[in-house]
Amino acid sequence: MIPRAGQISLLIAQSSAISVLMEMTAQIALQRRILLLDGGNRFDGYGLAQTLRKHTVNINPALQNVLLSRIFTCYQMKAFLSEFTDNTLPVLVLDLLATFLDENVKLPMRQSLLSDCLNCLQRLSRSNPVVLWVRKRSLPQVEDDGLLEQVFSASNRVWHIENSAPGASQPSLFNLSGQFNADLSAGK
Repeated sequence: MIPRAGQISLLIAQSSAISVLMEMTAQIALQRRILLLDGGNRFDGYGLAQTLRKHTVNINPALQNVLLSRIFTCYQMKAFLSEFTDNTLPVLVLDLLATFLDENVKLPMRQSLLSDCLNCLQRLSRSNPVVLWVRKRSLPQVEDDGLLEQVFSASNRVWHIENSAPGASQPSLFNLSGQFNADLSAGK
């Protein structure tokens, strides 16, 4: 998974992909500055530091190369990208659609703002790689598909990472379910 200048790369994956994204961030930050936009409060600073430690003992210069901006609303995302003019940085957007799933903003407005953001990202991608991560949600809404389609259409490369780990299950605290059923059968 190597992002390239001149295109927008889209990663569609569950939250577990954050470790892959922190590895990508670390590889870039070891060489140069990177703009990281966190749309879903997903940035893992501790994970990034651990990843950097695998590559170098002096992580401070690489950490200083990560320009982090947390974005909380679709309006903030559009404002930030519209005003950001530094075309010298690769861009990584974490959980892009999280800011566009605000039900308090009418869907046509969210679609328009997303379109504006994607135009800005295409402008930035002309000289540096742009990677967008869209978190695969377990219970997507109908609106999610329309917004995802907009992002998909603006992307040049698409990667899907499926969660290969089995789903977590909650073990029984006292393992009484079998005993309870046996007691019911015996009339206790």
